[in-house]
Amino acid sequence: MAVSSTGSSTGSTNTNSIDVAGIVSQLMTYENKPLDAIKTKISNQGTIISDLGVIKSKMAAFQDAVQAFEDANTFQTATVTNSDSSVLTASVANGATKGGHSVTVNSVATQSFFSLSGYTSSTSVAGIGSDGFTISVGGNSYNSATLNSGLSSSSSISSLAAWINSLGENFQATVVQMDSAGTSWSLKIQGTETGADNAVTYSGLNTITTTKGTASSTETAKVEFASLASGKTVTLAGLTFTAGSSGATAAQLAAAFASIANGALYSDINTSNSLSVSAGGVFTAGTMTDWSTNSVVGSNSVVFTSSQANTVLTTHLQNSGTAVFSSQTVIGTAADSSITFDGELYSRQSNSISDIVEGLTLELLPSATNTTTSISIAAGEINAKTQINTLITAYNDLMSTYKTMTANSYNSKTPGSFANSPTTLSFVAEIKNRLAKGISYESAGTIKVISLSSLGVDLELDGTASFNQANYDEAVSNGLQEMLSNGIYFSTSGSSTDGLDTYINSQSGGSGALTSIISYEQETIWSLQSQQDEMQIRLDSKQAQLINQYSALNTLLYNLSSTSSALTSALDALNNQNN
Repeated sequence: MAVSSTGSSTGSTNTNSIDVAGIVSQLMTYENKPLDAIKTKISNQGTIISDLGVIKSKMAAFQDAVQAFEDANTFQTATVTNSDSSVLTASVANGATKGGHSVTVNSVATQSFFSLSGYTSSTSVAGIGSDGFTISVGGNSYNSATLNSGLSSSSSISSLAAWINSLGENFQATVVQMDSAGTSWSLKIQGTETGADNAVTYSGLNTITTTKGTASSTETAKVEFASLASGKTVTLAGLTFTAGSSGATAAQLAAAFASIANGALYSDINTSNSLSVSAGGVFTAGTMTDWSTNSVVGSNSVVFTSSQANTVLTTHLQNSGTAVFSSQTVIGTAADSSITFDGELYSRQSNSISDIVEGLTLELLPSATNTTTSISIAAGEINAKTQINTLITAYNDLMSTYKTMTANSYNSKTPGSFANSPTTLSFVAEIKNRLAKGISYESAGTIKVISLSSLGVDLELDGTASFNQANYDEAVSNGLQEMLSNGIYFSTSGSSTDGLDTYINSQSGGSGALTSIISYEQETIWSLQSQQDEMQIRLDSKQAQLINQYSALNTLLYNLSSTSSALTSALDALNNQNN
């Protein structure tokens, strides 16, 4: 905070003021020395914690290499051949069970996929009933009305798609332009997971799904009704139904259109079906033309059947009322995959199957239905050299880091963070000692111990390790890969309880010594930061006090100077008068 005071007398600058800011700054430089010392400690402490984290990560990398070396599966390499790659792809992991298998793909897993067409733009009204749109998957059901989605009977297909996607479930909706003119649009609803348990269903839209007739079949159309608001109409197959004063539910509409013969008059249907406002409404015009209907399917669907057997009507079932209907096409139905593996039948939700033979993964291809292929799993190439070099690299990386961090002024121009406390990282030296003892394995019921050198690993005088190709080649010729694939330990007892992996875990694991050291150092830095905050508050108060004191002194000097100037002026005036 800069404070200065100047005064003037009879137009002259008063030079009796003091530099408050300069004086306070010099005084605070001395006062801040303890704070600067704490900041230096915090910085040094942060470096220590960072270096401990680096050591921990290096130990973790080395431990991964040790664990991979002790895992027999690492050296049980495998390859797979597939007689027909158009049926499926096959892959194997180390340790895969060897053998040949016959696989017949009966069917692949699929997901639900619906296309709702008949819309003229992306903003066309979707046709949601007053009871809302309901979509379900995997036992979870969502209704737009009960979830206060904001959707209504006037909502567009784009709004409906956005709401479906906002649910974050295993389905998605898209609005797609179907023609270049932009006059034909479709709402696609698709499951994102395969398998029968992931089947997607929906209701609450007026939809018509037509199956055209052929030379040997009669055309049918399944109509799914949604609720209809009061006064709205539906015109299907020549009959017009008008909803009553309370509107019509989907079930009431289905019941009204169910079991009607071709040629039936609207008034006769009202009488025979006892239709009225209480039943949701009545037929107000028309005659059933070219179609007849079956009983209600589920609660809100009716199947219309062409009255002209073995033909396709020139005019398919259509709606010309005020209710919005869409044409539904089922592109895909959710189903499980099915394969016959070595004569036994298996079904899975996915086309990726990895739980029949250990280490073998099959990926069924879409074109694989009712085709057979032969799978053969055999031993793969020798990979001991790769694993040995991975171990050497991780070990050298750890030792190099340890050497840098414990370097002191006697052996390095750049002392490390632990130059004055090398015992903090003494566990790294113990890792070196334990590795040097070699490995053990079981042979014919007897525990045998061999040196790393016999595997092709030489420990150098500078603490690093190197690969010895000659020793490695000899070890391979003596069955190194087979020995490693039976399992080894970095210990002399043939057990993991006192092995290198166990020791590393005891140091760097969740409750290990290294973890405790890091926690202690972190608590130390927190304590220092707390001291820093407290000291900063005191120094701020001290600075404010000094500023006030010297500002007051400055004011006093100014006032005294002003008084002196006034007296001088008065005396000068008296002298002038006397003269």
